[in-house]
Amino acid sequence: MTTDAATDRLRALRKLHALAHEAGMREEERRDLYERTTGLRSASGMSLRQIEAVCSEIRVRPRGRMRLDGPPAGPQGSKLRALWISGFELGVVRDRDDSALAAWMRRQIGVAAARWTPPDEAAACIDALRDWLAREAGVDWSHYRARGKTLHDPRGRVLEAQWRRLQEAGAMEAAVDLEFACAAILGTVDRRPVETLRPRDADRCIRVLGARLRSALSEAAR
Repeated sequence: MTTDAATDRLRALRKLHALAHEAGMREEERRDLYERTTGLRSASGMSLRQIEAVCSEIRVRPRGRMRLDGPPAGPQGSKLRALWISGFELGVVRDRDDSALAAWMRRQIGVAAARWTPPDEAAACIDALRDWLAREAGVDWSHYRARGKTLHDPRGRVLEAQWRRLQEAGAMEAAVDLEFACAAILGTVDRRPVETLRPRDADRCIRVLGARLRSALSEAAR
């Protein structure tokens, strides 16, 4: 990279951080936007063009949108957000944004602001979301068992549920299995059980299958 190119990239990075700050974006929200736009969760590995694309995405967002009510901070909020996004990728949730999750929480437990949900009620929301996805999307949240060991991998369970729904919708060839599909998405010949995928690889597969599932469900609803 030339000196001029490096300088341009540094200026763009500074602009990106300034725009995100002005939009009131929390770190997780910012990284989610990075990933949706470029496939990367950190700006440090982005090219100048990718940084500019993220800046454009922030600019077109409605003013104040990121300051709307959202899930509580901390591990419970992260869990709620992960489950809500899983619901979106499973074709159950229509709007993946934090504001939609907050609206659901307010209806669920009657709070004025989801952001200030007490821990016990946040735990109840987590359980309710898990039950909803099990009921509506067929997610089996049980642990995996292999070689006498127990492994908890909700991403693998979401992938399995996506695959069943895609098959039910006739959107996947019967001769193709989930492990083959994930290997194709990741561009590798290494076919691995979904519960052994790295989190970022599993997330990538979930996003690709989610887009295909939403398209299939939309087509079926017409």
